[in-house]
Amino acid sequence: QNKRGLLYTVAKAIQELDLNIELAKIGTHFDQVIDVFYVTERDGSKPCDPERIESIQKQLLSTLDAFQQDGFKSFRRSSTNLFRST
Repeated sequence: QNKRGLLYTVAKAIQELDLNIELAKIGTHFDQVIDVFYVTERDGSKPCDPERIESIQKQLLSTLDAFQQDGFKSFRRSSTNLFRST
């Protein structure tokens, strides 16, 4: 289910993982939405280390679980620049 603030929440979580969003694609098909984020490490490299990938996955899933339970309200506490330049 796509709720208000979901893209913001995912982008903020990616930023907090110290990753750059190089490209984001959002596609819709009837009532389905697909969001794809192409990310790199701050040095421009692709996240390749299995432990790093697992850490990213766990943090994003945790963020999505919290968002599903609490909605956007719990993620509005701090404002940050999501797209820091490197």
